[in-house]
Amino acid sequence: MFIKMNILKVLLILLLFASCKSPSLNEPSNPPKKKNILERTKWKNSGTEGFDTDVILDFYTEKNVQEYLIVGSNGKEIKSREGTYKIKGRYLNIKWSGALSDKESGQVEEKSMNLIDKYLRSKKYHKISSY
Repeated sequence: MFIKMNILKVLLILLLFASCKSPSLNEPSNPPKKKNILERTKWKNSGTEGFDTDVILDFYTEKNVQEYLIVGSNGKEIKSREGTYKIKGRYLNIKWSGALSDKESGQVEEKSMNLIDKYLRSKKYHKISSY
């Protein structure tokens, strides 16, 4: 009888200890670590010469980028084109899907980015969010 009581106490203590050590469901989980400085960021270009719309670049994975055009007075975002990008240090190359020669390259700073397209037009983007 005495041995059964001691075993039950030990099991109860172990169960209590194990429940304290298990991760809580209320604890926020950390997002996966970014592989580069552009991953999961959005950049906006406004006031471009020759364009009536603003442009948003969404670098949603470690190698994919999506371009959105903001049109109308309500600021509706329209998906424009998709592509892949490579970043080495602070230098960026974007290859848009579709035409083989549809590429942009440039340099990324902390909160700004300058891109030059195939027609040597320069575009300046500002970082608007990181997620």
